[in-house]
Amino acid sequence: MNVVNETLNVNSEAIDTLKYNEQDENLIVKFTSGNKYIYRNVPRNKFLSWKYFDSFGKFFNSNIRNNYKFTKIYLFF
Repeated sequence: MNVVNETLNVNSEAIDTLKYNEQDENLIVKFTSGNKYIYRNVPRNKFLSWKYFDSFGKFFNSNIRNNYKFTKIYLFF
């Protein structure tokens, strides 16, 4: 099985970058504010649908936000 790790820089007012790991079904969303969240158990077909949706923000609000467990990512240097 080929494991797909994909990163998308998106054109959105609220969302900057999406990173998806097919093996563990984790989706990392980086917002334009700089905040990053990891959403767990997001199926690949959901990620693929998002890639081709006309509005990243609308898709996030109706299909990802509040539908998957998430954790804010804090980086300490």
